[in-house]
Amino acid sequence: MKNLYTMKVNNMLKFLVLLIAFLFGNSIESNAQVRKQFTQRSSQYTPAKKIYNVKGDFTMLGNTSLTPQNYTPTTNNNGQFMTYVDTDNDPSTFNSSSSTLVLSNENGANPLCSNIVFAGLYWTGKSSASESFNVTKNVQTGTQNVNTNSNVVHNQNIANTNFSLSITRNSPTSNNRNPIYTFSGNGTTYAFNFLNSGTNRVTLSINNGTAVNIPVTVNGAGTEATLVTPYVITDGGVTLTIKKLYRDASTTATAATYQSSSTADVNVSGLAPIFGNVTKTFNKRQVSLKGPAAASYTQVTASTNNIYYPNGTDDNIFSAYVEITDYVRTNGIGEYFVADMPLLEGNVSGTGYSGGWGMIVIYENSKMKYRDVTIFDGYAYVNSGNTTGLDLPVSGFNTVQSGNVGMKIGVMASEGDVSFVGDYFKIRKLNSANYLDLSHSGNTTTNFFNSSINTGGARNPQLTNNTGIDIAIVELNNPNNTIIGNNQTSTNFKYGTNGDTYSIFAIAMAVDAYVPEAEGLLTATTINNVPAVMPLVTLPGQDVGFSIDVKNLGTEAINNYKVIIPIPYNATYVPGSASGNILFSPLPT
Repeated sequence: MKNLYTMKVNNMLKFLVLLIAFLFGNSIESNAQVRKQFTQRSSQYTPAKKIYNVKGDFTMLGNTSLTPQNYTPTTNNNGQFMTYVDTDNDPSTFNSSSSTLVLSNENGANPLCSNIVFAGLYWTGKSSASESFNVTKNVQTGTQNVNTNSNVVHNQNIANTNFSLSITRNSPTSNNRNPIYTFSGNGTTYAFNFLNSGTNRVTLSINNGTAVNIPVTVNGAGTEATLVTPYVITDGGVTLTIKKLYRDASTTATAATYQSSSTADVNVSGLAPIFGNVTKTFNKRQVSLKGPAAASYTQVTASTNNIYYPNGTDDNIFSAYVEITDYVRTNGIGEYFVADMPLLEGNVSGTGYSGGWGMIVIYENSKMKYRDVTIFDGYAYVNSGNTTGLDLPVSGFNTVQSGNVGMKIGVMASEGDVSFVGDYFKIRKLNSANYLDLSHSGNTTTNFFNSSINTGGARNPQLTNNTGIDIAIVELNNPNNTIIGNNQTSTNFKYGTNGDTYSIFAIAMAVDAYVPEAEGLLTATTINNVPAVMPLVTLPGQDVGFSIDVKNLGTEAINNYKVIIPIPYNATYVPGSASGNILFSPLPT
């Protein structure tokens, strides 16, 4: 809108002040019977801010830190031998996993230009009942130069490598049998087939692929094949070089005969790791964090009341939290590692070992739309006896006044199993006592907490089944605003189970927010009825004309607004000079 008016200058023009203020309430409460009451999480920099009103959004990331020794997409952690995940290539860490922070490009927003408003790190798991405990593990303690030649036999682990050799018998016919030498390591198999006769006496098949000829020279007895070009397998800092194969002369030998008589000459050279037993003291309130811009890990520590550390109850499933806003601002978008999670390997009776970590990040970007974002955390231990469910009400947000209301929900939980069903997470429908069962692409409405991670962004490892860790973002389907409506300020969640056990400890929520964004611009247009030019000079008794442009840069209408223009004490308003024009075509609704 453009308003024009004129004032008579008595002496000199002073200044204009335009002030528009908006006030939003915020509060949250929970009446769920939980171990630690759910409350809104605020930053240490803005402790009074419970709802973040930003042009931006929230996102989540995280990963598991334990996986079954015999992993499958449908294996629960119960009754399984659980082993550490360790993906950072750092021999000093017992366990580690990573997840990549990705920010939105909504409305053409450049993620590199987004500002981190808040970041919180959570971690959870089942391990020792004690808060502190010792773990001993055989890990790499250093490296050494090696250059060794050896004759390797059946079922032998090759020193200073991750490879072993096994001898089997090929038997296409009962009178045409020959040995196969299979070197296995790092998920790859190299099978050398020493044939009885023919022009090509040795072939190689990698991972059961098509066999290719390996040029060799064979002695007169047909028992030794020397590779014309030794075959090299790279294994980390060392190389495994296969030089010669030996076998029995028989073409009809038994498997046992070939296993006892067949060997291989190999050379191992390079920088080999040295392993030894190392003992660490783990504390449930401490983990190590490394961001994309960091050269090494930083240890972070949660306070004793953030969040819950049971000892002998609630299956010893703990959850911890620490604010890392400054750390994420420094490191930015990219891959984050969390290492040395306070977890145990092994198979324990009842609820099995599990553990993982997650981050919630709130960010802003001037090109994105306004949202009210809130985070609330606590601790609820939910078991199969809880059939009626627990309530988690939240209030204080302000949805848009008109049009579709978008809503996004984030949830973190521990110990939900992939094959135990009956657990659910719901949101109340608008103006109703009925609820909508929530789900996402990685779970179902009857098995919401199923060890899935649904956040976007790459992870290492990127598993379907995260054996006890749930981190999920759910984009709410809200047709005709039947779940969340216009001008809504509160809602209620419900969660429970009739067949699983889990603990829920963090929830995030974002709704399209009601935020007008007014901008006023005051410009001198005429002096004594002549177009104003620089430099602006007025004399007593002259009339000065002004233009005021009032713009709404937000997504919401500004209702009942008032523009206040202080007139300087040495000037007077020229009666009847104000006029206004609405510069929309078509007119806004």
